Amino acid sequence: MIADIHTHIGEDKDHTGQSVEQLKRNMKKEGISKAVIFPFNEPTKDLMKASFDLLKHKDRTIFPFLRFSPKRHKPEAVRKALRENEFSGVKLHPFSQNFNPSNRRYFPFYRAIEDEGVPLLFHTLGDLDRTNPYNVARLGKQFKDLTFILAHFAGFSGRAIAEVGKRDNMYVETSVISTPRVIELVTERIGADKIIFGSDSPYSDQMLEILTVKRAKISKKDKDKILYRNFAKVLGI
Repeated sequence: MIADIHTHIGEDKDHTGQSVEQLKRNMKKEGISKAVIFPFNEPTKDLMKASFDLLKHKDRTIFPFLRFSPKRHKPEAVRKALRENEFSGVKLHPFSQNFNPSNRRYFPFYRAIEDEGVPLLFHTLGDLDRTNPYNVARLGKQFKDLTFILAHFAGFSGRAIAEVGKRDNMYVETSVISTPRVIELVTERIGADKIIFGSDSPYSDQMLEILTVKRAKISKKDKDKILYRNFAKVLGI
């Protein structure tokens, strides 16, 4: 089986957009059995409200993550949203929401997510001040009961990947930056148990992202972990 932990839903003026119905059609085409969904970054919309709108799609195949802006929302609102609704996790994008994740003022958000027992998917690619993957990876030491997933292979940062390898509560996600060789190198360095497949669809293509894993020279057992088993473990399904 294949599960995708990184899928955008909604209308995006700069891209074609993607509805849940379109996603499901593509999942069927590519043999994907489960997918995490969350809203596009649309500056004029309330990301938390947009996340609530996706909850109606939750079923055995679709797992909505909560998305919000730490500068717009409060930790208690996040805690309440997670406690009273069936979100499967949280997605944070420090570049789009313009915040430094290592700033202590945002720690109450991580504590709320940790207390509610859901994983946190962090964008870690691009702007080094806000999306520095090593700074995000270091949070795993302080929030030991919070599961962190560093998107885009932690920017293929050697320091960040090494830090992920030290922590039982940390994973990297494969989308955009991976190649079969990157899959091989990171598997060799920290093990397939620490890698979760994601596509960043529709910014990237699900079929191509799957092929980066399938064409990697690693064992079938390791490919199964990356493409499904680690996803199932993190989401508790």
